Amino acid sequence: PSRVMVVYIVSYPTNPAILTEMRSFADTAGLTLIELPLSGVADIESALRGIADNDIPDAIQLMPDTITRTKEATQIILDYAHKHRIPVVGGPEQLLKSGTLLTIASDYRSQGKLAASIADRIFKGVPAGTIPVVTPDMHLLVNYAKARELGLTPSRGVLRQAKEIIR
Repeated sequence: PSRVMVVYIVSYPTNPAILTEMRSFADTAGLTLIELPLSGVADIESALRGIADNDIPDAIQLMPDTITRTKEATQIILDYAHKHRIPVVGGPEQLLKSGTLLTIASDYRSQGKLAASIADRIFKGVPAGTIPVVTPDMHLLVNYAKARELGLTPSRGVLRQAKEIIR
């Protein structure tokens, strides 16, 4: 896709840093980044309705903000994408089964184990500020059925890297 729309909540604290990196990547990759900044999830439907037919993106990137944690908001985006036959990427693993094309996510069980280990150390008296930051491994998840529905064929390289493929 050459035109990627990113829908995001302006006030979400991590979005400015993520957008800076996305803009830089888009410039080097020759992509057009279409930003759809919102003040809240209630604005999504009207913002998407306001997109002219000649401005419909080739793909939608979900940001890791409150939009992806709201079932109603993500459904509005997925319905828009389905209507225009465009892929949606990103978001939590649960959205993959609802119609996103792919995502990179961590396993909640491994997140819980890491958190439990840190909590245990804190309860045993280790000062929280001295415990190193740890993050769970991230995994690529692909909705192959959605790709085929959209007329896309994921490369073998992408499929080989996927921890899970929905067929």
